[in-house]
Amino acid sequence: MRTVVRHLTLCASSAILVLAACKREQAAIRPDAAFTPYIPAFTAGHIPARGPLLIRIADGQSWKDTSAAALQDLFDLDPGAKGTVTWYDANTLAFRPDDRLDQNTVYTVRFHLGNVIEVPPALKTFMFQVTTFPQSISLKVDDMGPVSPGNPNWQRVHVGLHTSDLAEPSDLEKCVTAEQDGRALTLLWEHAPNGSYHRAVADSVMRGNKVGEVIFRWNNGGIGGEGQGARPVQSADLARIEEDAHPRSVESRGAVMPAAIEEILGADGGVAFD
Repeated sequence: MRTVVRHLTLCASSAILVLAACKREQAAIRPDAAFTPYIPAFTAGHIPARGPLLIRIADGQSWKDTSAAALQDLFDLDPGAKGTVTWYDANTLAFRPDDRLDQNTVYTVRFHLGNVIEVPPALKTFMFQVTTFPQSISLKVDDMGPVSPGNPNWQRVHVGLHTSDLAEPSDLEKCVTAEQDGRALTLLWEHAPNGSYHRAVADSVMRGNKVGEVIFRWNNGGIGGEGQGARPVQSADLARIEEDAHPRSVESRGAVMPAAIEEILGADGGVAFD
């Protein structure tokens, strides 16, 4: 039991440390260790805006009504959020929000423990806090190659984008643009299943003798973040990127092609819960 109490205390401490950095101020809540015999583990710290929130109920409890309808009244969030409650496993309940939670926001969660198992009157409602990740975009130019092998004057520029939290593909695509010397470039997209890694290709980039510039711009606001950014790439940089990605040495074994998204990502991410 001592190990479980330590786990509960560490989760509380981690949650308290992140509160000051969040845009919505709430008084810090330290979960009561008296709940440990009934709730040995729960979601704490930073979570994705899509959740879920997990509560594990200890073995050997006297259960009340656990019908699907009764479960829907177990979680209350502040700020308010509607969602669906289901069984995550035999002893763990999961709240999944219907819509994205606000980014970089502290949520106070009230879990009505007394509605699902028998507990003393003072332990009917368990309170804890979680914080959603701040949302942002980072962009890196990965590769450049000709549209057609016989015409090097028209190029494609490949970029990789990482979002700090899950981003809907349609929303992200509206946040990112590319242009060359004032001319808008078409972006072709590919999105990883985990929602955090994305790749785009700027099509029809002109490579001439004079110094030109391709500019990638993004606005975090369209995916729930704040601020914006830009990544200018001059023609000299493009030539170097192409040379690095496609070396011309006789000893070269060929062009280094971009890896598939699945190879880069690995397993799907999520909230650690043990």
